[in-house]
Amino acid sequence: MTARLRYALAVATIGGVYLAVAKLALAAAVAQPVVSSAWPPAGIGLAILVLYGRRYWPGIALGAVLLNATSGVPLSGALAIGSGNTLEAVVGALLLERAAFRPALERLSDVVALVLAGMLSTVIGAGIGVTSLWLSGAAALSSLPTLGFVWWSGDCIGIIVFAPLLLTWLNAPIARPTRRRLTEVAAFLAVLIGVTMLLFSTRFSFVYALFPVAMWGALRFGPRGAASTAAIAATLAISYTLRQQGPFVTSSPLRSLFLLQSFILLLSLAKLVLAALIAERRQAQVALRSSEARLVRAQELAHLGNWELELTNVEDVAGNRLWWSEEVFRIFGFEPEATIVTPDLHASISEDDGVRFDDEIRAAVGEGRSYALERRIRRSDGSVRVVMERAEVVRDPRGRPTRLVGTVQDVTERYTLEERLRQSEKMEAIGRLAGGVAHDFNNILTAIRASADMLMKQTMSSDAKEEAEQIRTAVGRAGGLIRQLLTVGRRHVYTSRRIDLNEIVTNLDGMLRRLLPEQIELRAILAPDLHSVRADRVQIEQVILNLVVNARDAMLSGGGQLMVETRNAALGASFPYAQTQVKPGRYVMLSVTDTGAGMDQETRARIFEPFFSTKTDSQGTGLGLATVYSVVRQSNGYIWVDSEPGRGSTFRVYLPHDGAAH
Repeated sequence: MTARLRYALAVATIGGVYLAVAKLALAAAVAQPVVSSAWPPAGIGLAILVLYGRRYWPGIALGAVLLNATSGVPLSGALAIGSGNTLEAVVGALLLERAAFRPALERLSDVVALVLAGMLSTVIGAGIGVTSLWLSGAAALSSLPTLGFVWWSGDCIGIIVFAPLLLTWLNAPIARPTRRRLTEVAAFLAVLIGVTMLLFSTRFSFVYALFPVAMWGALRFGPRGAASTAAIAATLAISYTLRQQGPFVTSSPLRSLFLLQSFILLLSLAKLVLAALIAERRQAQVALRSSEARLVRAQELAHLGNWELELTNVEDVAGNRLWWSEEVFRIFGFEPEATIVTPDLHASISEDDGVRFDDEIRAAVGEGRSYALERRIRRSDGSVRVVMERAEVVRDPRGRPTRLVGTVQDVTERYTLEERLRQSEKMEAIGRLAGGVAHDFNNILTAIRASADMLMKQTMSSDAKEEAEQIRTAVGRAGGLIRQLLTVGRRHVYTSRRIDLNEIVTNLDGMLRRLLPEQIELRAILAPDLHSVRADRVQIEQVILNLVVNARDAMLSGGGQLMVETRNAALGASFPYAQTQVKPGRYVMLSVTDTGAGMDQETRARIFEPFFSTKTDSQGTGLGLATVYSVVRQSNGYIWVDSEPGRGSTFRVYLPHDGAAH
């Protein structure tokens, strides 16, 4: 079927529906035989153009012309009246479009726009209609004012009652109702029809008692229920009035029309307005819940919570009421359902003795300022976090403090990264200094070594030769120290090649065992499918030796177990223990674990610094672990230590694998 044919069929269908409904409506004339007390085609025409577009106006014109031509109106008059009815619908649709009208009628502004558009556009239809009847001789000049009012009011009622019925039901797909919903709808319809029939069957004017029943439809079923209720009640009211039943039957047809239309208008408007207000309220509630959910999610992602403290008693902070958001509970490590929030609790979780929550509050209130402080807190699970807390005082119109509003943000990750960055920068600076000093010192040692060699070649006493030999030995030891300094300063010649960590550990096994006393047991756990890495073999051997010697020294007093392990590993971008941002990928891990004394947090923070040592001056230079760190970083790897006092230490080295497996 072509588009033109579909359009023609749609126009014909609209015209047929308009004609059929209009014929029924003419039977509802109360004051004038040619004008209905409620003109449904006016509402149908406007609804069709709003829902499907103004291009379907020919269907309305077709139905209106056929209606008047078959009702005894001359052809010229029928064409004129049809044009008026069409123009009325087009103008009404255009006015609603300009008002940003939504057919669902879920906003009060949409109901108001529909009423105003109906009142204005029907002036066109009524004016053209009565003028055409007069010119065609179908109406006397003296009857035009009455006929014009009845025409206009009938079209208005038709738009206000029947346009919402089509707009709400055809605007969007209808959800499949549940059985419970269908039962409620059936019960409502039975009550509505039954009460309406009962009220219009009595001799007393109790018809406005129908309003509470109609409210049921608006409250429970929204704009669709309100529109359906108004249409059903209006149809029954017109039907009973035409049969000369009900309170609207009077000796004056105009008075009967006025009473009937007033009832229909009030009933329709009241229910549409009520339904729109309820829909707006529900939409506002949905929007509020959605906004709250987005806020909670944003706070969760940012690790940022908010709190409020009432300031009924500034001096006694503990006696005031405190409120936490969900994220504050998460940051502090408490369960919302099982925690009673108090200012004392807020202050007691601080890990910093110098930071007093209540003191900050008093200072903020007394000085009229906001405050910001960074403090460490101890969560309920015992872990320590770093939070940034900000707050400001809210005052009443008289300037008196009423409450304190604040935020808490978990900045532990940022704090940790900053510390790692500072540590890395410090290591780089010290390394460059050490490398520069080593280079200059090596030149001096070269001259000393050359002089010692010359002395050894000369004829001298045995004591003098022994002194010269000691000089050469000391120079040799100093040379080893310089090589370590050059490694720390990354000025040592670095030869990268593919190596197998399992092979290196196996080859060093004998040497490592000779380094360890009998009370220390050495175990090696080597992954059979270990990938190879690219690094300097000699320097990696030095890394293993330094880590094993460091572990040995930690267990000299009581002995224990020393374990060397290798395995494949994968690291993500947020690997929490690396000194810098980790490059994600596959790595090979080498770990050395001891069961020695362990280290506290302060020692762990400085363990890789050059010249830092927990040993006595005669036991080490403080360059062993600094050398390890430099070699690992020069190999594009990462190293971190896991240690607690009394629980031993584990050094883990991660080197990027080169894609080959052994």
